[in-house]
Parts: sequence; structure tokens; C-alpha cells
Amino acid sequence: MSKAIVWVLRKQKIISVVRLDISKSNPDTKSPAAENSDILNKALRAIKEWAINWKVRYFLTDDSAVEQLAVQKAFPGLIAGEQEVSHLLCKVHSMRTLDRRLKAARESRRHLLIAMVHKTTEIGCDHEIELAIRAAPSDEIKNYIIREWRTTKSMWAMFSPQHSPLLLQV
Repeated sequence: MSKAIVWVLRKQKIISVVRLDISKSNPDTKSPAAENSDILNKALRAIKEWAINWKVRYFLTDDSAVEQLAVQKAFPGLIAGEQEVSHLLCKVHSMRTLDRRLKAARESRRHLLIAMVHKTTEIGCDHEIELAIRAAPSDEIKNYIIREWRTTKSMWAMFSPQHSPLLLQV
């Protein structure tokens, strides 16, 4: 079962919290994650059609590929002539992922945590990510950090929400 919590922020006020439970999957599909993102995408699009004046600026979700893909599909941004939507990841869930995936690479994990909670500039964050890559004990972990953390830094790093006092609280 996948649970999604979507926070929608507008004019620095939380206007709605939507909790969606996805518990059934179709055995005919190739990927349960892709299917679940399609289900969540349909739900988000239905809400979007229902609330015509809904101007989404930020989404905050846990560290789930299903939720990330669904938000990208439902809110494509400038490509579809819509407002660009910033997708942020929950710090707690991101920290748990770091602990789980980089348990053996303590120094790399430490540098990524510093980037996540202490570096308020993109340059500082990039520096910590590079230190994490250099400290990685294997090529597999280096590639994981590059693929999963460096490319998504704007979703989880402290520098990303610096422009909004409200976003700094979530």
C-alpha cells in the first residue's frame, strides 16, 4: 500500500491537505510504481479540474517515486502553459532514505545530511554533495549519490526553500 500526502500551498497559506490511499494494483501492468502514479495522477487531475482557481505553487511529499512521478504528470508546468510547480521532499523521509541506503557509507551520509539541513546556498550544497561523492567507498555508492541525490537536490536541500519563511517550517 502506498500512501501519499500532498500539501498545496498558496499565498503562504496551506489551503488543503489531501490524503490518498492506493491499495489495489492491476496485475496486468508492468510496473506497480508506474500504475500507482497513474492512479494518483488521475486523482490530482480530478481535483485540479474540480478546483478551477486552484493555483498550485508547491508540493511537499514523502520520498516516493510514485508521488514524484504523479505530481510531474499532473502539473507539467510551462510545457503545458501552466505555472511552474516546485516539488519539495519531506526532510524526515529523505533522512530515513539516507540512513537506509547509505548506512555503510557514514562519511558520505554525513556530507549529504549537512547539505540537507545546514547549507542555505546552492554552492554550499554542491560542495557537500561533491565531498559525499569523494568519500563514497565504492563506485556503486558514488553513482547512487550522483543519480539520486545530486540530480534532485532542489527537492530536498536546504537552499531550495530559502525564499519563503513558511516553506522553511515544513
